[in-house]
Parts: sequence; structure tokens; C-alpha cells
Amino acid sequence: KQWYQRRVAITAGEGKETARGHKRINPGLNKLTLNYCFNIAASKFVDQACEQVAFSDNLVPAFSIAAVITGIWQKHSQFGDLFLAYLYQRCPYTVPAYWNKKSNETNEDYLRRLGYATDGDKLEDR
Repeated sequence: KQWYQRRVAITAGEGKETARGHKRINPGLNKLTLNYCFNIAASKFVDQACEQVAFSDNLVPAFSIAAVITGIWQKHSQFGDLFLAYLYQRCPYTVPAYWNKKSNETNEDYLRRLGYATDGDKLEDR
């Protein structure tokens, strides 16, 4: 709960400086800094969610990640737009469309194009 409240405070521009690598970021300074924080957060949430769902047998943490994403999205719609953009880029299967299999395409290539993740030669089974 404290972790979530800190993230919401940062995105509201109320938080103190935070570290991003070797850089110190204070989202309360100007709107561009806040947009940068939304961009980084959306990217990291998509990375974490995709990793959790694709290659883990324990899906319970994915619901915790979803709750945090939903909470931030509810307060800041621009975060939601960035999150969806990263999600659609990383997992085209989430785009509400039907992708036809090309005639010269193998099943593995088709599933990769749909957004299924690969770990070396292993294709995710979900």
C-alpha cells in the first residue's frame, strides 16, 4: 500500500525527488518531467506485466500490478494512453482486431506476430 501511495504521490507532482539511474527527477518541477515519469512508468509496467504473465506459473502478482496500473490510470488519463500504447506495441494480440495467418507463414511465426513471447526456442503456451 505504501509503495502504491508513493507512486501516486510522485505522479501527482507531490513526491520528492526520485532516482532514475544516476539522474535525480522531481516531477513537481514542470509538466514535462511528469510526462517523462508517466512514460517510464508505463514502459516498466508493461515490461513487468508481460514477463509475469508470459513465463510464470504464478499469475497472482499480475493482479497486483493491474491494481496499481488501474489506480494511476484513474487519476491520470495520459498515463493510461501511454500504457496502452506500450501494451499494443509489446503485445499486438491485445489490439481488438483479427489477424489472418498468411499462406506462407509457419504457426510459430504467426504466433510471434500475434504477440506471443519467446524464450530462446520456447514459445509461451498461453
